[in-house]
Amino acid sequence: MTRKLIQRFGRFGRHGNGAAEVHVFIEAGAKAIHELSSVKGKDVSYEEFLDLIRKIYRERIYDKLDEIFFSRIRYDIMMRVFTLTYAVSQGEHVYSLARQWYPSNEALINGKPIHEILRPSYDEYFYVFAYRPGGLRGRWCEGGEDELFSMLRNFAYDHYNHCFTKNPLKEMPAIIPSERKIGSVKCDFMTFNDFSRSLSPRLILQRQGMSVPMSRMREFENSYVVMLTRECTDWGSDFPEMARLVSTYENAIPIYRDEQLTTVIGLALFI
Repeated sequence: MTRKLIQRFGRFGRHGNGAAEVHVFIEAGAKAIHELSSVKGKDVSYEEFLDLIRKIYRERIYDKLDEIFFSRIRYDIMMRVFTLTYAVSQGEHVYSLARQWYPSNEALINGKPIHEILRPSYDEYFYVFAYRPGGLRGRWCEGGEDELFSMLRNFAYDHYNHCFTKNPLKEMPAIIPSERKIGSVKCDFMTFNDFSRSLSPRLILQRQGMSVPMSRMREFENSYVVMLTRECTDWGSDFPEMARLVSTYENAIPIYRDEQLTTVIGLALFI
């Protein structure tokens, strides 16, 4: 929890001139009241502030993102591919190693043979290992780039020019699929193009009164999507709350059933 708070505080005041004011709201537990009372009315240094946060929050919120099928299995496959590629480039004999590592055809994920889901294409090797080592980027209307999801959450979007304005705006992006494609919201890993075809999704920016077909958004066109539902997470009845929480600090957007944004049915992680 401490690291998440520090990461969020670090995002305030990063763009442009001027000061940034931060308000932290926490439950009024006895420990929190005691620690906060000890510094009431005092100026604290950055180091003292970090120490205060550590005293109030004893442990991080464990969201279990590292346990989803993508993290456990596909990441392992990708790293093995990298190892094999390196071995081949060094002229080593890797056939027996590849046979040993490759998953058996009998294994299933969501009813599909594992080799159909996990066998990456050459394009995927290229994107994962060479073309996109970093995160997704957005473009400022006045020139320059920045981290896409920070921009989506904090600045107004000009969807006609595919850029972000300097107008600060606290936004909570949401995704809604086409009504006839709600059944396609299921645990999967796919290119953004496949995601667009499967769901015909629209990005909802409520505070801007905006509903944008994601297929037209250049910001996402080279990305990959890990789609999560209750079935492939350990969040149970807390799935809606956890999906919203994860979307505040990861490159992720909750998927809702309709434009009322009352029912969360999935979470899209973009890489």
